[in-house]
Amino acid sequence: MGPPSYQDLGKTAKDLINKGFSIGTLKVDVKNRVGYDKQHEFSTQAFHDIKTEALNTNINFKYKILKYDTTLIEKWNSKNVFSTIVELNNQFADGLKICLESNYNMKDNSRTAFIKSDYTTPDLKFNNKVSLLGVPTIKSYLVIAHKDILLGFQVITNIDKMKIKSTNMCVSKVTPYFILTGYANNRTTFGGSIFHKASSNLELGAEVSFNSVDKKCNYTLAGKYNMSPDLTLKGKINNDSCISMAVKHKVNNSLALTGTSQFSLISSHRKSHKIGFGIEYSS
Repeated sequence: MGPPSYQDLGKTAKDLINKGFSIGTLKVDVKNRVGYDKQHEFSTQAFHDIKTEALNTNINFKYKILKYDTTLIEKWNSKNVFSTIVELNNQFADGLKICLESNYNMKDNSRTAFIKSDYTTPDLKFNNKVSLLGVPTIKSYLVIAHKDILLGFQVITNIDKMKIKSTNMCVSKVTPYFILTGYANNRTTFGGSIFHKASSNLELGAEVSFNSVDKKCNYTLAGKYNMSPDLTLKGKINNDSCISMAVKHKVNNSLALTGTSQFSLISSHRKSHKIGFGIEYSS
C-alpha cells in the first residue's frame, strides 16, 4: 500500500471539520452492494435545500469485473449530466491504474472528457489528469513518503500555451495520535491543519488558512466525541463565531440518522440559525 493521493493529505482533519454537517438541508443517502463479493454497488443521494426548496439528486452505478480488475461506473445527476467512467487496474503495469471519463450535459449538449493515470509504489504516488476536450490542461500530482513524512506537489499546466497555471505544495507528518499538515497554494494561500486522537472516544482538529492577497485569515476548531458505539456528537466553531453541532445515531447496522444545528454567537447574525437532517442507509 502506497501513500495517499495529493488531495487526501490532511484528509483526517478535513473530514472531522467538514463531514457529518448537513447544514440547511434535508439529506438522504442510500447505498446498496450486491454480488458474491459485494462487487456491484448502487448509490443515490438527494439534497433538499430548506431555504431555496431546491432539490438535487445523484444516482451512481458501479460494476466491478473482478476477473479483469476493471470497474465500470455510470453517474447521473438532477442537472441532467451523464458520466461514464472506466477504470483499468494493473493491466499495463503493476501499480498502474488508467481511468477514462466522459461527461455529457443534456441541457446544453456540452461534453468533457478526461484520461487519468495513477501509479503507486510503497513510497510514491504519481497522478495525472488530462482534459481531452476544450482547453487542453494537465494536472499532475506527486506524493513521496519517507518514514512518517509525506511530501506532495501539484502542478496545473495549460498545454495549448505551454504555461504553468498553478503550483501547490503540501507536507504532512503522520503519527498514530497526531497528523500535522501544511500547504502553500500558488504562492498566495498558506495554511495548515492538525488532527489529534486524544482518546479512543475523542478526536480534536483545527485548520487555519491565510490569503496574502486580501490579508484574510480563517480558522476552524472541531471535535468529535463517541458517546457510545451508536451515538456520536460533533461540533465546530470558526473565526466568524459560527457554531455547528451535529449528532448521529446509528439505529442499526444499516440505518443512521443525523441532526445538525448552526447558529452564530454574534447578535447581528442570530437570524441566520440553520438546521439540517440526514438519513443514511447502507446494505
